[in-house]
Amino acid sequence: MSEVSTRKVKKKWGKVWESTVIKRAITIDKDKMTEINKYLDGVKVTTPQEFANKMQIRVSLAREILSSLVENGSMKLTFKNGNNEIYSK
Repeated sequence: MSEVSTRKVKKKWGKVWESTVIKRAITIDKDKMTEINKYLDGVKVTTPQEFANKMQIRVSLAREILSSLVENGSMKLTFKNGNNEIYSK
């Protein structure tokens, strides 16, 4: 699902810079959804960014999943300010 590729760039007189590109999953399947539910059962407070890093999915997909869980009533939106959102049980 997610891949990590590293590219090295060397300047003329200087350090070698490494840039890392992480490809994250765009969609989720049944196995990934069970893993997500298992993770969310054990956590009290989470943000979409932390959730996306743990599950190796995109942040936009993590936001959609968390907002659907808020609609279902299994999680609630505790704090929202601009791009920052905090969800709790």
